[in-house]
Amino acid sequence: MLLKKGDVKQAKQVFEQITDKNNVDYLLVGGMLEQKFQNWSNAINFYNKVLEKDQDNKIAKNSIDYIYSIFNFRNSESLNV
Repeated sequence: MLLKKGDVKQAKQVFEQITDKNNVDYLLVGGMLEQKFQNWSNAINFYNKVLEKDQDNKIAKNSIDYIYSIFNFRNSESLNV
């Protein structure tokens, strides 16, 4: 809910207090938070852990694709300079 409201810092504080760190929902939120802070490699790590538990998880797959598209865009921009 805090993520949807845009209160990313508060969401991260609440997230860090969660003790069950081994379920898909926790891992998805972790990926979303890291993505919001542009910690791309951490976000991908969270999403990959989701896929280890649920290989068909569309949110994790789409999020990884989105992050890789950002990298591809940035790399192609730097090549054209």
